[in-house]
Amino acid sequence: MLRTSLLAAALLLAGCGDDPFFLQAKAVAVCQHLPGQRFQVPTELREQYALLPPAMQQGIELERTFDFDVKAELPPETEAMLETHFALTSIRLTTVNAADDLGFIDEAHLQLKPQAASGLEERVFDYVRTEAAPRSVYWNGEAFDVAEYVQSGNLKYTVSLVGSLPPGDVLVDIDACAEVAVRLDYL
Repeated sequence: MLRTSLLAAALLLAGCGDDPFFLQAKAVAVCQHLPGQRFQVPTELREQYALLPPAMQQGIELERTFDFDVKAELPPETEAMLETHFALTSIRLTTVNAADDLGFIDEAHLQLKPQAASGLEERVFDYVRTEAAPRSVYWNGEAFDVAEYVQSGNLKYTVSLVGSLPPGDVLVDIDACAEVAVRLDYL
């Protein structure tokens, strides 16, 4: 029924000079939830940190790389659609335990990794802590078009947390969301 309705709409567009074989549609949001992601503090770092003078106990960086499997998050009926636009809308890290906070973070960076042969530069979104004990770190994706950053259906991104050494490993849930505009091929 939906396919028939969309086909009728595409045929109506033909009278307006548009290509009758394609119809633009938008998936409002495509999101990925990664629960319980651990940023581990190596034992040797913890031992060395204790020996540093207080003035040098800032700027510790914990880093991990993740894949946002865009294709897996799209509904199966979009298999016949051709992607035309993929815009990052947000990525949020939230502490798993309500008693924990991310107050050890002074700044955080979200770095998008382009395909090696693409010639694109890495794109970095920055976060600067503004409250004493936040429970989450949030990046607004600014609707940045990441279609050329998607590699084999995956968007690779690295999260860097910079600040003082946390009391233990950092456990967060990660929610990445994007808006996908697709073009449906009817014939």
